[in-house]
Amino acid sequence: MNVLLVGFGGHNHPGEYLADSIAILGTRGSGGLRVLSIPRDLAAPWPITRRGLGKVGKINQVFAVEAREGGPGRGLRAMESVLNELLGIEIRASLAMDFRGFVRLVDSLGGADVDVAVGFQARYPSSVQAGLWSKVAFNAGRQRMNGLRLLAFVRARYSTGPEGSDFARMRRQHLAIAALLERIRKGPLGILRAAVAVRGHCWWHGDWRALLYEGRSAESSMVAKSLVLSTDNVLVSITNDQLGSLLLPAGTLAELRTQLQAFLTDSIRSPRPSRIT
Repeated sequence: MNVLLVGFGGHNHPGEYLADSIAILGTRGSGGLRVLSIPRDLAAPWPITRRGLGKVGKINQVFAVEAREGGPGRGLRAMESVLNELLGIEIRASLAMDFRGFVRLVDSLGGADVDVAVGFQARYPSSVQAGLWSKVAFNAGRQRMNGLRLLAFVRARYSTGPEGSDFARMRRQHLAIAALLERIRKGPLGILRAAVAVRGHCWWHGDWRALLYEGRSAESSMVAKSLVLSTDNVLVSITNDQLGSLLLPAGTLAELRTQLQAFLTDSIRSPRPSRIT
């Protein structure tokens, strides 16, 4: 079963409905969980609406356009439709959460323990006042992070070196997902506190009873494999006069679909070359 996860800024955040992070969580029973990150700049057809047929934009704009008109729930349904068609996978449930909800989720679980592989520093938007920037620093090693700290960890990208890219922060998001799943697994009652904490900041769509069943059967509810779609494996970057940087499949769309289905199901070989952990 494939589940779509979308993170966005929310109220009082610039570009409040732009999808800031997009991931697909695949539950494979005894095979463990798979996490697939979709870059925000991936080119995608927009939903068939009154705005016209055949319009292409960035995948993160799909959620924004629909959410502005009908709320995050409508944005989720549009994202499901577009990703199902574009990637040839079946998404049966989806969840969107704004930044404030993410912070509350982490804090309700007592924080998250993250293994930081490489220490780095970055410029990061102030959480106190819009328009201000501050410096954040993370040392290598295992550390407990509260909600605001983990939000900075998964969002920071204005950095020199290997951590200064969108792809790098998507890999950090995988670490955060694994850490949060570990906290939930160790204290199942925490999910009840989390549900209360994120009320008003979380939206969902789809078959959640099936998700809970699949999640319970997944081996230890732990991440077995993760993949970031990037220019290191299956994508190429181009520049568009109107949209700026866009990411397209390096091969045919059919090849990309086959590779992603293989990763999520383990039916055939995973994408190569790739950054699979």
